[in-house]
Amino acid sequence: AAATVLFYHFDFQNELNLNGLGVDMALWGHVHGDRGNIYQHPYDLATNNVCNGARSFRLVRYQDGELQPRPTLSAGGDGNTLHVTYSPANDGTAASVTATVVNNHPENFEHGQLKFRLAPGAGFIDVTGGTLTQTLDTEAATVCYVAVPIQAGSTHTVTAARDLTPVEFVPEVPATLQLAQNHPNPFNPATHLSFGLPSAGHVRLAIFDLRGSELAVLVDETLPAGEHRVLWNGRDRRGEPVASGPYLARLEAGGAVQARKILLAR
Repeated sequence: AAATVLFYHFDFQNELNLNGLGVDMALWGHVHGDRGNIYQHPYDLATNNVCNGARSFRLVRYQDGELQPRPTLSAGGDGNTLHVTYSPANDGTAASVTATVVNNHPENFEHGQLKFRLAPGAGFIDVTGGTLTQTLDTEAATVCYVAVPIQAGSTHTVTAARDLTPVEFVPEVPATLQLAQNHPNPFNPATHLSFGLPSAGHVRLAIFDLRGSELAVLVDETLPAGEHRVLWNGRDRRGEPVASGPYLARLEAGGAVQARKILLAR
């Protein structure tokens, strides 16, 4: 179900009938003060001013078709009631950055997001205290977006770091051909695919779209038995970046075939 919200300036007194208009909430301003009842539907609310150091704002939650307005909040005279600091500087020069999020509001912000700028380079991005949702490699920095649920009255730290430790695979020979799920998945802009060969032989690992068109060949050579890992950079055989969406990684060796669906999310 959808909710209808009306935004307007203080150009009306009692001329608007929210029930008659079918409006669930009216939000208006200019009076520099809080007005209305946050527990009475339809909600007719004014929020205190943002000027003169008040920095007021109102949180309105929406769930299952229902609006849930909350009491007015203030960012504080210095705007730092909710703030984040980075150490070291979040400027793309460090391989590891820690963010400290301080929330002195009496409200949770469940869908918080932090932006990290790490030094460019190779290696996975490890995140503690949050969930990595997207990475973007540029010449200046690796930009990482991290989802962080921010609890009321809390101080929370989140670290994003590039893991430069080489991944060593145990040289075990699998009994059958194996293609592991790619990591990370979803990914952007690149992902690793690991596979195990029960015996030496010719191997072909390719990427297909869901229509069956072959986009890129990652491996087409003879390899020894054991575990192997390759990188796909999200580009086709011409070097062009492919669009966001699902793809198929298909492994052929020794007359056997394995396939995995992978997801690119730019």
